[in-house]
Amino acid sequence: DVFALALMVFALWFAWHVGEPQINAFLNEHRYQLEFLILFVLCSVFVFSFVTYQLFQRQTQIDNLIDDFNLLGISKDQDEIEERYNRSYNITTYILFVIIAVFTTIFGVSLFFWAPQTSALISADTLQAMRYGFVGAYLFASSLVYRRYRDSDLQPTVYLYCALVLFAGLAFNYVVFQMISQIAGAVDVTQITGASGPSNGAEAGILAIVAFALGYFPYLAVRWIQQIPVPILSLTQRRSDALPLSLIDGISDLHEARLRDEGIDNIQNLNSAPLADLLINTRFSAQQVIEWIDQAALYSYLERSEIESFRRSAVRTLSDFLDAWEDYYLAWDRSSTQPILSSQKITETDLDPLKTLREQRATQFQTTAERLDLLYKTVRLGPNVHYIRYYWAAAQSASEAFRQKSLEIHYQLTQLYYRVPTSARPYVERLLTDLTANAQTAGGGGGWGAASSQADNSYSLTNSALEAAKNGDFANAEKLYTEALNSDPYNLMALNNLAYLYADQPQFNRDPRYLQLALNLANKAIEYTWSSDIAYATHLDTLATVKIRLAQLEIDQARRKTLLDEAERHLKDAQALPIEQRTAANVQAVDQHLKEIEGLRLMVNGAQPAPTP
Repeated sequence: DVFALALMVFALWFAWHVGEPQINAFLNEHRYQLEFLILFVLCSVFVFSFVTYQLFQRQTQIDNLIDDFNLLGISKDQDEIEERYNRSYNITTYILFVIIAVFTTIFGVSLFFWAPQTSALISADTLQAMRYGFVGAYLFASSLVYRRYRDSDLQPTVYLYCALVLFAGLAFNYVVFQMISQIAGAVDVTQITGASGPSNGAEAGILAIVAFALGYFPYLAVRWIQQIPVPILSLTQRRSDALPLSLIDGISDLHEARLRDEGIDNIQNLNSAPLADLLINTRFSAQQVIEWIDQAALYSYLERSEIESFRRSAVRTLSDFLDAWEDYYLAWDRSSTQPILSSQKITETDLDPLKTLREQRATQFQTTAERLDLLYKTVRLGPNVHYIRYYWAAAQSASEAFRQKSLEIHYQLTQLYYRVPTSARPYVERLLTDLTANAQTAGGGGGWGAASSQADNSYSLTNSALEAAKNGDFANAEKLYTEALNSDPYNLMALNNLAYLYADQPQFNRDPRYLQLALNLANKAIEYTWSSDIAYATHLDTLATVKIRLAQLEIDQARRKTLLDEAERHLKDAQALPIEQRTAANVQAVDQHLKEIEGLRLMVNGAQPAPTP
């Protein structure tokens, strides 16, 4: 790039012109060798970080951007992404800003080795404070470059920001030290160098720490200086000040500083931020940005006090709110409109139960249903809502696909477990454990995504079925277990309990069709259960019970004997398990069913069906 080359040539000429006496002394008289070595090392941080970043990080960044853009449905054109990347990470801009950072560093270092003559404009005390401020600012700038390099987020503006921090470390200390001098009201202020005597050593140390801190914490210095005129000028707080970025879960001070670099100072700015530019100009992942914007899209419409009320109701993002209130809003909107009331003759009294439910839910948010309706209609029109919805829909779809594939592999490994020698089984168990952990991790913060909610629903139905069976409502229990398995076919509790229900209750176990269903369910429960699982003994007992009931209906003597032998073997397998893997109920049930088998074998008339179960 011709312009970049011209900049470098001009920078070298300017450096030579300004520092000609020192450069001549170094080259011709071999003086200032240590000074120039320190200067070279300090300046090289900016130059070498820029060069290595261009060599090793560029393509990685572009690949990550392509993945993030695809996640959000923004763009799939690699050429377009590279073009946008090159506009933000322009080589010429890099060179210009690196040169500015290098020259600012040279200026700060020169205050140590080639300090200007002290005068009324800059005293020895002020000069020493500026030196401490530069040291603090340089440490901050170098740590910033390292952090941005490590996070693959080393933009050209980082070097300009470093230059501004270095300059600010000098300027703040100049201004603040003069201000302190005026406030103290003394002509001979305690010198930062401690030159006024040993009695002033403590004061000198405190002032040195203050000077260093003003350089190392530029944001704190700016805020402190900004707050000084506020009471004097009677400035009022803006609404944006009431919704700072610190309200967003997951945004640390470092994240906030990075977002401010992109002009995002508060929640409203984050809510309306151009998502593509934010992904290109920062190295925050799509997952991070969407999570933050999902919160900001809701908080922008809430008062600060309301945010805590919503969080207590397990609603912390826009997506959470839409999930929590959408059904209440749609049910009311469809039922309460005048045309529906007229055509279907629905009265206001008919709507009272729905109205009560809405009010109860709104009370959890510490607001009214009307307020939530208005909020629901408004938040759906936010600038980044379509990206939020696209991302979560894609994430749920990917999570469900991953879970289904994991379950297939889980099933295959479980089958393999029973076919390999006993010595090899621990390795299969380890694979199963790793598979489960990876599947849960891949689901994100919420576990297995959409499939997780299906599993939750399945086990909720299972618990309802248990209650129904406990109350003697076996028809409803069968219905609920069936629904649970439709939601999650790998629900072990539902598989086992429905099989046992068919085998145990007279309204089912006299019909061979139900017993055949029970046999299929019990076999699946065994297949999907590890032998080390505490439920394994119970599942063996269930399978044995089903075969006992089939034997009771069987008229073929040989077939009946086979079923009883198989049932006895399952029960013996359960008895052989370690006692810690068996419940008290299982021990009792196994003993009872073994005695039942013994009684059935003593029947004389083997050609006739056994007594009805």
